[in-house]
Amino acid sequence: MATLVIRLRDVDHYPQEEWDIGSVLAKHRWLIKTLPINSPEITKLDVWLLKQPDLYPEDVLDIWSRTLYCFWLAYRDPDIDNLTKHFMLLALKEEFEEFCRLSKFDQERLWPNWSRWRATFLIEEWIASGRMQFLS
Repeated sequence: MATLVIRLRDVDHYPQEEWDIGSVLAKHRWLIKTLPINSPEITKLDVWLLKQPDLYPEDVLDIWSRTLYCFWLAYRDPDIDNLTKHFMLLALKEEFEEFCRLSKFDQERLWPNWSRWRATFLIEEWIASGRMQFLS
């Protein structure tokens, strides 16, 4: 019987030049379960992973999904200024154009986060047009 041994490096104890994709993905999955979703530590790993040419497409979609959700959380922050919101919307416009070029299967995987944005946009349009009024 053969035994497969996989060595994972704790990315906290090695410089980025020595990181490997398996170790970073393992750390990433652990952080997703243990830290707030918008943690800078997770973002740091996302940035590194997206630079890897052999990253699996499903991992790219997972990162993209998390990013969309984090953007949505930031956009809904009551302390965010309008200029930042504007730049977020410009970035999202480009992301949506890329989303539309994906396969139907990949679009379905990302749709839960895009649907949050769609609902947010519809509510903002209704409020701006006067079709939606808040009760006082």
